[in-house]
Amino acid sequence: TNGQYYWLAIWSDDPASRAYYSAGTAQLQWVEYAYGAWPDPISAPNTASLNYNIYASGTVIPKTLTVTGITASNKVYDSALTATLNTVGATLVGVTGGDVVTLNTGSASGNFNTPTVGNGKLVQISGLTISGAHATNYTLVQPTATANITLKSVTPQIVANNKVYDGGIAATLTNQSVTGTLGADVVTLNVGAASFDTKDVSTNKTVTATNLNLSGAAGGNYVLASTSATNLADITPLGISGDFTVAAKPYDANTTATVLTRTLSGVLSGDTNDVSLVGGTANFADANVGTNKTVTLTGATLLGSAAGNYNLTSVNTATAAITAVNLLVTADNKGRAYGLTNPILTASYTGFAGVETLATSGVTGSPDLSTVATNTSPAGNYPITAALGSLSATNYSFSFAEGVLTVAAPGNVVITSVTRLTNNITQFSGIGDAGVIYTIQTSTNLTSWQPIGNAMAGTNGVFVFEDTNTAYLNRCFYRVALP
Repeated sequence: TNGQYYWLAIWSDDPASRAYYSAGTAQLQWVEYAYGAWPDPISAPNTASLNYNIYASGTVIPKTLTVTGITASNKVYDSALTATLNTVGATLVGVTGGDVVTLNTGSASGNFNTPTVGNGKLVQISGLTISGAHATNYTLVQPTATANITLKSVTPQIVANNKVYDGGIAATLTNQSVTGTLGADVVTLNVGAASFDTKDVSTNKTVTATNLNLSGAAGGNYVLASTSATNLADITPLGISGDFTVAAKPYDANTTATVLTRTLSGVLSGDTNDVSLVGGTANFADANVGTNKTVTLTGATLLGSAAGNYNLTSVNTATAAITAVNLLVTADNKGRAYGLTNPILTASYTGFAGVETLATSGVTGSPDLSTVATNTSPAGNYPITAALGSLSATNYSFSFAEGVLTVAAPGNVVITSVTRLTNNITQFSGIGDAGVIYTIQTSTNLTSWQPIGNAMAGTNGVFVFEDTNTAYLNRCFYRVALP
């Protein structure tokens, strides 16, 4: 009944005999065989009409049915074998005649042979069943289909390092990866190059990685949504230092210094003409005279189109000398009348720095002042010389200039009174030049004069002299003379 051959046992009315159909003669042949030893399968004769009963003996093999019209959908890689089936057009192939056999697709499922990306991949379908009145006479072969597994899109992402300004746009990455991979898939993001948008210092600068590609055990199942990726990072200023030179100066009682040159150390070769050190105030460590004195520059800044890419971390100190200033010591001019002692000699100072005075300059000691004139020197001008003496100063050297002592000729002297006291002492008074020491002389004949003593005129010019030598009462003439 299923289209397959089967054995026939043909029984005659004579149960002791067996007959089989001979295809060569188209006649039934009567042969006695041992039970079960029948020759090739036979069919009913086509030449005679016989009254025989035909009995079947054996197994009926189910007929194989196939299915068409089931398709599998393409899918994006999901690391699973599962396939989505379209069973709307599913059709059984091979059902005989009017047999009632129904194909059931409700439990149908499909699986790719492998989960990896590929085109025309085999999908094995399972879960199809048949039902109906004649379903038991059939065997259903589960069909196959083909479909594509396409690349799954993943998003590249990078994390860029901050960097110190180096004059270029090259960037380095701390991390590079993709998002969107499945499970434990091993996928590596490879970066061709990474670069900042510009070379200049700034925060949150765009860093772009380009020429991206994928590798790794599962890399072939993915495709990059973009072959570039961006991130933000900073370029920070490059630290540089400054240097300067200053001029030596004479002592001026302040610390200010004059800058001669300014230079920078650490500037990149391409920027040497685009950044410079400017401004600032230079000061010596103190105002005093010295060699190789430390000078500090404060407030200096960077100037130029590349200045923003650098940070002035320090300015090295310089050295210069402060030289002593000459202080001129001049003996003050003096004057006195003839016969007086020399006045106290003094000196004046010129050349103090700034607003300094003798009291604030640090000058100590005093000059050595002298003159050759004595109280007996005749009227005239006499030099007053000045020398170092005990003078000392940190910030000054000394030079000296002479002064002049003028000795004035004596003025008129008038004897105002001559009195013989009761004790025979002769007293006389006079008016002359204040401070002048006068010599009193006496004579008995106006020819020969004998000095008998001195008298100094007071501040009002008055002087008084007493001749206490009573043995010379015969003196009758007196006169006043300069010593």
